Amino acid sequence: MRPVGGASEETVYEAVTQLGEIFNGPDVARQLNADIRNDFKVAEEALASSGHSKLKAVWLDCMPNIDGTGGCCDDNRPGWDPSKTIFVGGGHGGPNIIMQESGLVNAFADRPGSWYCVSIDDIIQAELVESTLIGRESECNTLMCRSCT
Repeated sequence: MRPVGGASEETVYEAVTQLGEIFNGPDVARQLNADIRNDFKVAEEALASSGHSKLKAVWLDCMPNIDGTGGCCDDNRPGWDPSKTIFVGGGHGGPNIIMQESGLVNAFADRPGSWYCVSIDDIIQAELVESTLIGRESECNTLMCRSCT
């Protein structure tokens, strides 16, 4: 179920509808689509009421341990080179859709694919507000510590 040209909000709704048809659950699919639309609306309204419009964000998915082991980036991933070890949401997939529909601006929306490998310097150059890092708390805390040293 890889849409030609990348995923969009509409292709997500279409996929949910299609799965509802396949598994004989069209009512469940309709309700899920309505819930997703509502969640996007609530997130967008929350951002608008915060006084910040169009916050730039990074969807931080995976990064190596502080000792350099682990992580998701390797030579099979888009953007990878030995200095680019942080796995972030790119411009063509779920993370970008969620950020966009929630009123956020993906700092790496110009990168191809759903996921992309970047360096800590790439993230620093994106000039983010600390609170706009999206990811597991431990990864965001580690990233902020590494970026401050």
